[in-house]
Amino acid sequence: MIKNFSVIESSGSFELFVFADASREVVTYHHGDYEQDHKRGRLALDIYAILDGDDPAENWDGNSSENDRQAIWNKVSEQIGQTDGPVVVFDETGFYLKKFDAAALSEFSRITKAA
Repeated sequence: MIKNFSVIESSGSFELFVFADASREVVTYHHGDYEQDHKRGRLALDIYAILDGDDPAENWDGNSSENDRQAIWNKVSEQIGQTDGPVVVFDETGFYLKKFDAAALSEFSRITKAA
């Protein structure tokens, strides 16, 4: 079963949030700063794994603490849609290409070329 997730982009920084269910109220996994922590393309590989049914909360390292990941999501979700605020560029339903900036285009070029 594919997990509900959102990839948030803000000023070239990416964060991955995985949720307990479609309500997106409870965060089970969070990892941020992909552009600093990983080689380019790592986020895309993580998304492939989620789409293949992997459960990051159970199988991956790097998860924020429960209180931290929920607090981060609460703050980010309040800012989504504001001018110059974070945007959802990808989730389990697909890409939001109109919201991509140069950083998102570069990070997800491996997936978009395959689509």
